[in-house]
Amino acid sequence: MQIAIPMYDRFTALDAIGPYEVLSRLPDAEVTWLAHEPGLVRTDNGMLAIEATATFEELPDPDIVLVPGGIGTRELLDDERLIPWLRRAHETSTWTTSVCTGSLLLGAAGILDGLRATGHWLELDPLASLVTLDGVELELTPIEFRILDALTEHPNATLSRQQLLDHVWGPAWFGDDHVVDVHVSNLRKKLGDDPRSPQYVRTVRGFGYRLGAP
Repeated sequence: MQIAIPMYDRFTALDAIGPYEVLSRLPDAEVTWLAHEPGLVRTDNGMLAIEATATFEELPDPDIVLVPGGIGTRELLDDERLIPWLRRAHETSTWTTSVCTGSLLLGAAGILDGLRATGHWLELDPLASLVTLDGVELELTPIEFRILDALTEHPNATLSRQQLLDHVWGPAWFGDDHVVDVHVSNLRKKLGDDPRSPQYVRTVRGFGYRLGAP
């Protein structure tokens, strides 16, 4: 049984390794880690790398496809190699599956047309500046969107006020860094966060903010 796990820059390790630990124990299972090119592929925090032993094209007809999620999916929604490979592999696979935002890649390949799929609780569309929270579209200001975008780009990190200022206003900004707090407060209101115990945008006292989860 051929099992393909396609990887890409900044995929989430748990999304790939968790299913791998289960699927690799199936009778006659042969797991292949795929990428654009053979070699090491780093996860979203940059601390772990997994070796891809084959390209997508070298395994055109796996029995099972498992697409991990990760922040790197954003840059692959129109990828000229991965998306066509997913489409072709799905035609003959027994199971085509994904974890978290890996479903965005399946959607981009047309595999989810007419179907419902689960994913991350928060979806950002950088091109249209749209935010969807649990299926509900939110209206954010450009600054609020860029703050949320910065936090989702670093899902496992705490960002200081200065880092958010650099990302949103640019390194040339000159002023009180507490302007970030004002916009975070407004962002929390639109996310429906309880200011006394916020779940989505959490405060790390004395440092800054990090992305939470409901």
